[in-house]
Amino acid sequence: MNQKFFLFLGHSDTDSAISKLKTSRVIYRKKMLESTTDNWYSILGIVRNHKPDAVIAKLSGRAISVISSPSHSDVAEALFDEISAIKNVFFVHESLFSGEQEDEGGGVGEDDDFLDVESYMNFVIRTYHDPTREECEKALNFLRSKGINLIPYRTNAELSVMAGSFVDDNERNLLFRVYVPSGQLYAAEADKLLTLFREWLGQIGRHKVRQDGYATSAGRVYEFYGDDKSDRASLSQDFVDFSKFLDLCTESPELAANQLTGLGIDRLASASLVAKYSREVRRLQVDLKHEREMRLLRIRQSAESEILNLNESAEAVEIIDWVEQYSRATVSPEGSSLGAVQVFPYLRNGPVSSVQVTVNNQVFPSAQSAIINNVQGTQHYGVEAKQLLELIQNHGENSSDLQSAVHEVEDPDAREADRLTARQRLKNFLYGIADEGQRAVIASLQKYLESKIGV
Repeated sequence: MNQKFFLFLGHSDTDSAISKLKTSRVIYRKKMLESTTDNWYSILGIVRNHKPDAVIAKLSGRAISVISSPSHSDVAEALFDEISAIKNVFFVHESLFSGEQEDEGGGVGEDDDFLDVESYMNFVIRTYHDPTREECEKALNFLRSKGINLIPYRTNAELSVMAGSFVDDNERNLLFRVYVPSGQLYAAEADKLLTLFREWLGQIGRHKVRQDGYATSAGRVYEFYGDDKSDRASLSQDFVDFSKFLDLCTESPELAANQLTGLGIDRLASASLVAKYSREVRRLQVDLKHEREMRLLRIRQSAESEILNLNESAEAVEIIDWVEQYSRATVSPEGSSLGAVQVFPYLRNGPVSSVQVTVNNQVFPSAQSAIINNVQGTQHYGVEAKQLLELIQNHGENSSDLQSAVHEVEDPDAREADRLTARQRLKNFLYGIADEGQRAVIASLQKYLESKIGV
């Protein structure tokens, strides 16, 4: 199937999503998960044979009970393995994360297996039940283990907004979106590097990539869109290749020019491009050096102010020495490349320092927090946002995406649909790491997230 194709599972075919697809003449199909294994195998056949561009699902309580049912275990393994390799979003009512079933409303649609709504409803009521808390946990943990993109929602209005936004992003083939706070380390340098990266992609003819985004007073959103052949994995590899090319431009310009010539660019143009990138790299290196020096000075001044009241000068000197070591390990990570380690710290897990300190239990956490906030650009964030970022650092598998979501939620001028989706993704993260010992902390952070967006 050459034309774009979207697959809806459950009652995820909201008016906003369907309207966007109809306007763009995109093919879509709807199937139900509250159904027999035969129907599940038919869904598996659609996914395998027609390769949807995206899968959008709404999981009802009864769909959750089906997923956790032993009768569907074999086909569930195969189906969700296939879906995990496709862009997907599975909307799950928040009540199901706690196992407290709640009817959020919504109509009943038709599926290929049923000729009318009445026969479908009779089948569901007769066959499936509302899930227990254990069934909810089993099904959601199973979906997480498969890499399914779970998004909680409270109302059908929220679901409609997020589904429409997901369709928009996938129609335009969004490769990545990242929010960079204005005060984050290397934010200005990252802006320059992304521009060079987009130009390089166009010049070597590898992919048709369009850069977009917008700026607010608090930060900037970067978005990259690709053609039908582009995906996020290929863009990540492109950036690795680009970083190596920049290193060649400064270390061995002749090899860099030969690389471009091998891609079909004539010799004169190759030499000119290498000279241009070599100049830009040297400018970036100078900017990075100055940025590091300013950050280190600012951190040292802050630490010295913190310890003015210490009576033991030896202890004060030891803390200052630790601050110097920890700051340099954090602000100046290993490696001299202009690649993702230095210029894109927000696309990676933060650097982990091996420096240890055992002095003054009150000053040390304050100094460490000041350094981290200075690097992340979160000096003006509240306690809850910083606590959430720390949890993401310690527990988040996709920490860069989740950190970006925190920054979006904190910025009242960011796009409303993106802030809503960011909030709900963070909720899913909190639900996923919650245990009995963290219930109070998680509940507090969930209230914080609710307070940030009045949707």
